[in-house]
Parts: sequence; C-alpha cells; structure tokens
Amino acid sequence: MIISSRFVLSCFVLFLIFHIAFVFFGSYAYPWVDYLTHLSLGIISAILFFFLFDNFLGERNHYLAEKIKIVLMSISFASFVGIIWETHEFFFSNFFSTYIQRSVEGITYDLLFVLLGALIFSLPVIYKKN
Repeated sequence: MIISSRFVLSCFVLFLIFHIAFVFFGSYAYPWVDYLTHLSLGIISAILFFFLFDNFLGERNHYLAEKIKIVLMSISFASFVGIIWETHEFFFSNFFSTYIQRSVEGITYDLLFVLLGALIFSLPVIYKKN
C-alpha cells in the first residue's frame, strides 16, 4: 500500500480543523467526541508512520517477525504522538482555560484509543504487504 504525501497532509489538516471546531464549540465535554478524536489520532499516526517507513526504508518483502516488529513500531510511534497530544491538551487546559483535560482516567482512555486506532490501521496494511 503506497500512501501519498497529499493524503497524509489532508488527514492532518482535516483532523486539525475538526479539533479546532471541537474546542471552539466545547464538544470535548462529551466523552465520545474525545474518544473518537483520539481514535482518529491513532489512525492518522499509523498513516504517518507507514508513509515515513515506506519512503525512508522502501517497499520490501516482510516476513512474519518483521511484520510484527513493524506493527509494534507503528503502535509505539502512535503512542509517542498520543503523549505529545495529551501534553498539548494539558497546556491548553491549564493556560487557556479550555475544557479538554478531564481526569487521569480520561487521559488513560485517550491513550488507549490512540493505540487502538494505530492497531486498526496497522493490521490491514501489514496483511496487504506480501
């Protein structure tokens, strides 16, 4: 599966537009909006990972162990992006008085949904790599 830079950029721009709208309209008060946002962030992080992976390492024939390593790297990359995102939410909540961060439990669920989003995107992509 070849992922274009235009597709990656479009995903991020669309994600940021929705995020700004959700903050502006106070939609993060609803937990399901927050969960969907973090699930989307996980998917977009995995898309970015595979874009970077394919462009820097190229298409190769991956064995099962390599496929597992790639999925784990994708999830790790998404975790990193999720932690940066949660830090962003922390700063916005504390310095701009927006209602983004709710509790430690909410942060945990947010990070779990990021991981789930990365897994949802990673498994079919790895399956298609022959």
